[in-house]
Amino acid sequence: MVCFLYVVFCNNNLMCTSHAPNFITLTEKCLKQLGDPSDTETYKRVLDALESDDRIPHCRLLGYTDDGDSLLYNFWKDSKNPKGLWRKTTLKSYRSDNTEWTTVLDLDKLAKEEDISWVWKGYVALPRNKDEKSGYKPSTDSSPPEGRVTRVLLQLSRGGADATYLREFDLLTESFVDADGDDMGFTLPEGKTRARYKSRDMLLVGADTGEGSMTTSGYPRTVREWKRGTKIEDAPIVFEGEETDVSCGQYSYDETHRDGGELYEVQSRSIDFYNSFYFVRSDPSDEFVKLAIDEKTSPSFFGRWLLLHIKSDWEPKDSGSLGKVFKTGSLIYVDAQAFLAFSKAKAEGNEDAIKEAATNLEYHILFEPTNTTSYAGYSTTKNYLILYMLDDVKEKIEVNRLGEGGGAFVLESGDKEGGMLSLSASGIDSRDSDLLWYTTSGYLQPSTLHIADVTKYGEDDFIIDKLKALPDMVRGLFCLLFYLISY
Repeated sequence: MVCFLYVVFCNNNLMCTSHAPNFITLTEKCLKQLGDPSDTETYKRVLDALESDDRIPHCRLLGYTDDGDSLLYNFWKDSKNPKGLWRKTTLKSYRSDNTEWTTVLDLDKLAKEEDISWVWKGYVALPRNKDEKSGYKPSTDSSPPEGRVTRVLLQLSRGGADATYLREFDLLTESFVDADGDDMGFTLPEGKTRARYKSRDMLLVGADTGEGSMTTSGYPRTVREWKRGTKIEDAPIVFEGEETDVSCGQYSYDETHRDGGELYEVQSRSIDFYNSFYFVRSDPSDEFVKLAIDEKTSPSFFGRWLLLHIKSDWEPKDSGSLGKVFKTGSLIYVDAQAFLAFSKAKAEGNEDAIKEAATNLEYHILFEPTNTTSYAGYSTTKNYLILYMLDDVKEKIEVNRLGEGGGAFVLESGDKEGGMLSLSASGIDSRDSDLLWYTTSGYLQPSTLHIADVTKYGEDDFIIDKLKALPDMVRGLFCLLFYLISY
């Protein structure tokens, strides 16, 4: 058994934190040898850093102003606003030392007005490209993207309960859309509701609509297509699971902005917390096809590719890679249309069609774990997939570019050092841009948020601008990583 011991030195004095077994015994030995540090100046400095209220106001882009600046939204809580403020600014203002915020929704004020202890549970945005009123125009080689998100589905819980109320909110008027008014806003009472926009006037909803609509686990068993201005009970059921399932849902991956990509609609049944069935189609006139994957495997899409996160060793005996076993924790990809054709043949049980479809399958490995590495997820920009991994518990990043014409991924660059930094990279506008929110932090380095250009990762001009940073409260320290063998 290999354990890790992080050791921090301050002016040649040892301060240690161990992840080895018998932690209490080791701590007692440390204290006996070195003394109790709680009265030292270093201890007080570390405690001040840990208890600091300083935070970076991380934002989400919800479109662009008429003059092309980015519209950024942030939810913020502090001592003056314990329930929180949903607020907005522009990238130009966010870059300054004195960001000017405009309040969109004051949750403390709303709770007082409605006499309900509202707790923020997030929102689902109406995609700009699905909204004819958003003014959306995609980016081109000669012009930036345009348009803004106009509507969201706010999720508010009463006192922090798991169940939430669903209330549509207009970002142009910065007010709730009245369900009984001319705009006929989408509103649902308290429940374990799941909803997303299919279009401006249509939702895909899983909600408690009466007998048989929920699983024995208390989550939605059906998905309905709910049209604005109608009763949800009258909305047609487009997908349903079994009562014994944990839940079911329907969503889509719109990959039409990437070379070779389609609009992939996905239906899922969670059999339990570890196993699921997935059904996919890329043409609205087609029937959904059950993916021929292991029940523990999670699918996603990027361009023309179907990505598969393998959670149990998988050997696709009758397809694409005979004799190859993909390890637990791998991330692989295969042509989506070819795999849908293969899955359809499997579902129909046509052996000749299965063999023919299998000849068109070629699996590619994006990540395969080793004794020291593990998969930690990925994020995307318009043309890049940023892969996260842990190597001896140190975070690393690999940047993969979508190939020419939507071809196989090309590894552009990787984190050569890894170091003891925590790294986070997410697309600012993953539909229309290759810019990133890039955050770094470490045991001795304060969290710092940058705007970066993923096309230049590994180069000197990768970082475009340093946006925000926590105060540097650590001085006179350095950190080392040791490897221990436990018997």
